[in-house]
Formats: sequence, structure tokens, C-alpha cells
Amino acid sequence: MKHRKILTITLTLILQLGLWLLPIQSASYSAKVNDNANVFSSSQIKQMEQAIAEIDSSYQSDIRVITENTLSKSSLESMVDSIVNSTPALQAPNGGMKSSLILFIVIVKDQQVGVYYGSSWKSALDFEVDSILDDFMIPEFQSGDYANGILRGINEVGHVLDLKLYPEKTPQPATDWSWLLWVFIAVFVGFVIVEIFVLFFGSKRKKAQESEKKESERQNALRFRDGATAILDPYSKPEFAVVTQAKIKKYGELDPEKKTQLESLYEKFQASYEKATTAMYSAVSASGSLDDKNLSVEVYKQAGLRYESILEDAKAAKGYMDEFDAIVDQIDNEVSTLKERVNTIQTKTIGEIESMIDDAKADGYMTEDYTDIVEDVKKKCTNELTIVSLREMEKALQSVRLNLTDIKKNKEYLIQQIPLVEASLTSALSNLPHVKVLFNDLVKEYAPACYEAICGNGSSAADKLGEAQEYFNSSLASNSAQHYQESIDYLNLASEKLTESVNLSDAISSLHSNLADAKKRAPEEFRLAQADITKAEEALLTYQDDINASEYSDDIAQTKADLASAQSEYASALPDINLVIELALKANHGADKILEDCLSEREATIRLRNQARELMKKAKSDVDTVSRYVENHSSAISSRTMNALSMATSYLNQAIATSELPAQLDSRSKLLQQSISAAATAYDYAKLDVSNSQRTTQTSYVPVFFPSNTTYYSPNKKTPVKSSGSSFPSFNTGKSSSSIFGSSSGKSVVSGSSKGFSSASSASKGTSFSGRSASFGSSRSSRSGSSRGW
Repeated sequence: MKHRKILTITLTLILQLGLWLLPIQSASYSAKVNDNANVFSSSQIKQMEQAIAEIDSSYQSDIRVITENTLSKSSLESMVDSIVNSTPALQAPNGGMKSSLILFIVIVKDQQVGVYYGSSWKSALDFEVDSILDDFMIPEFQSGDYANGILRGINEVGHVLDLKLYPEKTPQPATDWSWLLWVFIAVFVGFVIVEIFVLFFGSKRKKAQESEKKESERQNALRFRDGATAILDPYSKPEFAVVTQAKIKKYGELDPEKKTQLESLYEKFQASYEKATTAMYSAVSASGSLDDKNLSVEVYKQAGLRYESILEDAKAAKGYMDEFDAIVDQIDNEVSTLKERVNTIQTKTIGEIESMIDDAKADGYMTEDYTDIVEDVKKKCTNELTIVSLREMEKALQSVRLNLTDIKKNKEYLIQQIPLVEASLTSALSNLPHVKVLFNDLVKEYAPACYEAICGNGSSAADKLGEAQEYFNSSLASNSAQHYQESIDYLNLASEKLTESVNLSDAISSLHSNLADAKKRAPEEFRLAQADITKAEEALLTYQDDINASEYSDDIAQTKADLASAQSEYASALPDINLVIELALKANHGADKILEDCLSEREATIRLRNQARELMKKAKSDVDTVSRYVENHSSAISSRTMNALSMATSYLNQAIATSELPAQLDSRSKLLQQSISAAATAYDYAKLDVSNSQRTTQTSYVPVFFPSNTTYYSPNKKTPVKSSGSSFPSFNTGKSSSSIFGSSSGKSVVSGSSKGFSSASSASKGTSFSGRSASFGSSRSSRSGSSRGW
């Protein structure tokens, strides 16, 4: 009878719902994760795909995840039928659900979740699917974490498959292991024998290794010793020092410039050689003969270190001598060409120069000095064949050649320049008295600081002029002696001193003129500075409400002090006019700066004040808006909203009480910004309070069948409901209550076993799988799978 009632109710449901069932929307479910409800991030999808791939590769399963916003069929099972029938990737070859398929499906808005699977997994999942839904998935969905709920479900399915398909092996009966004792004894005896063998032969090997190491250290020490000996032996012969000293004397005479260098290198060699030989004797005394093979490893090792250090010193000594020999070779190379160069001088160069001397003498020039130089060179070519004397001879002959080549040109140059320099001297001498008068005027009218930059009182110009006159006279004398190059040199010195004298004279004249102009200009600078100070003071007084006038008091005082100092210095007997102008300009610029800063500060204050006024308008408007909203929804407003509104009002009142003076404008703006922020927070809280209030007062109608002795919760998650399994309890959400069919009296009973919401059984043609549909419970029918609502 009971089964008939269930069948009747089921048929009735199918007839009532069949009229409005809509076909499932066309969608592709070929991916492993099909997030049509857009509840997963890309990283969460990758994490799910990785977990699915691990299980699929281990058990040849085909796990799929599907999310939809709402049901497109009358029930979740019907929707799954439609998905499978429309997706070849999910179907078996002969139709129906693929045997390896495991499907996780979530309907977000309808709060439904199901796990369905093919025939391959019935034995493993039939008795575990409810636990997977209840214990691992639905708790995460209730907290809004869909990704973690699905991931936990996938991992638990993998765990269940592992336990069910690969159970642990049954323990085998205990085995007699007594024979292991004899094995252990045999191994122990063998180990003892091996140890004796190792100790015996290992000792011999160790001795061989020690002997090998000793010989290695001895050979190493021998290598260093023999290397040092090979370097030092040639230098230990008595004749070496004699030969080296002779080289220093010989090559030092050939090239005196290199003599000091040769002596220095030999001294450095001796120091390194003495150090190496002394250390060699010490090493032999400390370690003995290295031919003795019975010394210890440590003795050979220490000997090696000593001989290695000796070898380094020996190499250093050799390096100094190598450098010594390189210099000697260089001198030898120069000396080898000495005779050839001297021969060139004797046979060619001197002949050419003597011919030039004869030509100059024929033209009337005095050539005795040039002839003397040539004769001196001839003597040196015979008696002083050194590198230094050769360089001196070549230099002297080159000078003669140049002088003879330029003799006519130099004479013509002097003919042109001497009159010019003489005229400049005459002009400077005639101007000197006037310059001295100007300087005396400076001394009478101005403080010393005004003319200290000019050397002396005009006497420096006279001194420079006197030096120029002396050099000019010397140039004339050299010119008369036909020492034209010398005459040109003196003439250049005379021009240089004449230029310095003229510059000093011009500086005195220029300074006199500049000081006169500055003295004349000073009163006008005073007037301009005073006018600027007056403008600055008027601006400070005019704009005192927009600036901090006290900050300018020190600057005004300093500017006035500078002007007063300038005027006082100007009135003194010997004023420092440069200082007067400097102070007047400083006062002028200081006043300009004060005026500029004052106007700039005023503009900034006006800008800040306007900003503060705009903030005041907004703050008042925002606080007023929130206050009205709170007043209109007073029954729903929480304490946190009131606290935020109170803070906004408090900040606004403080800002209103704050002055608009410059010093307080910043504080006022900050208070207004805080008020605006607090008002925005209060408004957000208020809207949230009203939204929460409206949601909690709505009525929810939930169709459900409750098995006996099971506690369930109403949709607001707060009210526990007991069910006896024979009726449809109703949920009261605040305003009304309803049973599964609205006004149903509970006479209709849904066929099947269920522990949750809207349990029903249905079959779709061509789909071979079983499932259960419920909310926070489970149901059993011919389908493999289970679903939940949360």
C-alpha cells in the first residue's frame, strides 16, 4: 500500500511538472572543469584539473565538473540525463552514461550539488557518496567556497577508490625465523675473519702509503732546493762581483744618466742574494741532508717550505740582475752606433754648418760665436766619445743651424718690433703721472677697501714700466751685437712687463670711474629700497588675515637694518661705496622677496580656504543624507551605523568650530575629510543593515520530505526541525509557513528514501545510471550517485 502511494505521488509530480519543464540549454561539457556559473578562478580550475588528472591516470576514470546557475529541468537527475544524452564524450558506446564517468554537478542559485558515476564505480562509491557530500563538500558550499568543496570531493573520491579497489593484503601466518640465528652467527664469524685480514694487510698498506708520502715530500723539498741552488751558484763566484762593478763604472761613464739606476739594481740584487744564501745555510742546519731518506715526513715538509721561500728570494735576485743586464745591453746598443753618429757629425754636419757660417759672414753678420761652438764640437768628437757628450754636441749644432737659418728673419722682425715697443713705452711713461693723480683721488675720497684690489698706490704700474724699460735696453744691446734671438727674447719680456703696467694703469682709471658712478647712483638705490620696503609692509598689513605676518617680522627688520647700514656708510668721511651699493641692493632684493612671499602665501591661503569651504558643503550634505536615511530606516539601523554617524557629526562640528585663519585651515580640512569618510562608512553600514533586515523578514517555501528521527534546518540556517518521516514539516521564516506543495495537507507521499530536500526518482530514456536527489540528506533509488541542497 505504501509503495502505491509513493508511485501515485511520483506520477502526479511528473504530470504537474512536465508542462513547464524546459529543455537544457545547449552547452559544451567536453572540458574536465566546465564552470558555466563562473564561480571558480583560473588558478582554482588548474588546481582541480591537476587533482582530476592524478586520479584519472591512476584508475582510468573520467572525472568531470559542471557548474550551472540554475536548474534547466525539473530535477537535478533529469538535468544530468539531458547533459549525458547531449554530450558524446560522457556516453557509453551503446548509449547511457559512460562506465568510467564520475560527474560532479553544482547548481549555484538553486543550491543543489550531486555526484553521479558509471557502473565501474558502483561497488566503490555506492556506500560512500553520501558521506562525501555531507562531510566534505556541503560544509564548504555553505561557507561560499565552491572551489574547495569540489576539490575536497574529488580528493575523497580518489581516496575511496584507492581503499576499495586496492585493499591491503591479508596478514600471513607467522613464520619460524629461528634459522636466522645460524645465519647471524655465520655472518659474525665471517666479519671477524675479514677484520683480521684487513688489519694485517691494512697495516702493510698504511706503511707503504706513509713511505710514499715521505718520499713525495722529500722530492718536493729537493726540487725547491735544487732550483734555488741553480740560480744562486753563478752569483757566488768571486769574479761576479768584480765584473759587475766594472760594468757599473764603464757603462756609467758612457751614460751617466743610467749609472744611478745600475747601482740601485745591484744593491737590490745583493740584498735578495744575501737573504737567500743565509736562509740556505739555516735550512741545511735545520733539516740536514735531504739525501737521508730516514727523516720524518714533517722534517721533509718543513724543509720544503724553507727551500720554497729561498727559491722566491733567488728568483727576485735574478730578476734584478736581468733588469741590470737589460740596461747594459741598451747602452751597448747605443754605444755601437756612437762612432757612426760621430763620423756623421765630423764628415757631414760640421761641414754644412761651416758653409752656413761662411755665407752669414759674407752677408756682414758676426759669426765668431757660431765658429767657437763648432770648434768645441770638433774637440769633443776626438776626446769625449760618450753618449751624454754626443747628445750635447748634437744639441749645440742644432742650435747653431737654427740661428743661422733664421738670422735674416730675426733681424727683419726686430727692425719692425723695436719701434713699436718703444712707442708703447713712451705712451705708458707719459700716462703714468695722470694715473698716480687718479689713485691719490681714490685715497682721498674712499675707504681703502675700494682700491685695495689695485696693487700699490700706482707705484706697481711704475715698477712694471721700469722693468719693461730695462728689458727693452737689453734687447737693443743684443740686437747691436747681432745676437738676434737673444734680442727677441728680451724684447718679449719688455712687452710682457709693459702690458702688466698698462693693465694696472687702466684698472686704476676704470676703478675711479666706477666708484664715481656708484657714489652718484647710491641715493637712487636708497630711494628704491625704501619704496620696496614700504610696499612690503603695506602688503603685510593689508593681507594680515590671509598670512602669518609674524613670520616676516625678522625679514623686515633685517631689510631695514641693511638700508640703514648702507645710508650710514654712505654718510661717512671715507665711504666704502662698494659696500654701500651692496647693502642697498640687498635691502631692495630683501623687500622684493618679502612682498613676493606675502602674495604667494595669500594666494595659497585663498586656495586652501576655498577648498575647505567646498569640503564643508560636502560634509554637511553627506551627514544630512545619512541622517535622513537612518531616520527613515530607524528600526533596521545597527549600533555600528550610529557610531559611524556620530563620528561624522563630531568631526563636522569640530570643523565648524575651527577658524579659517591660515594656521588652522589645514586642521579644518582634515576634520572635514574625516567627517566625509565617516559619513560614507555610516551610509554603507546603514544600507547593509536595511538589506539584512529585509532578507531576514522574507518567507521561504521549501519542498521537503523528512525521514524519521532526523533533524534538519530551515533555509535561514537557524531553526532546527524534527521529522517523523510520515508528513511534510513546514519552515517558518518569519511571516508564514508552507508545506511541500504550498497548501498541501500532507496526504501525498513521495516515493523513495530521502534524508533532505525535494527527493524524487526519475529515469531518462537511454541513460543508464542511478542517482539520489535531496537537500542536506540522501536518497536511494536505481541510480548510482547522490545530490544535495545547501
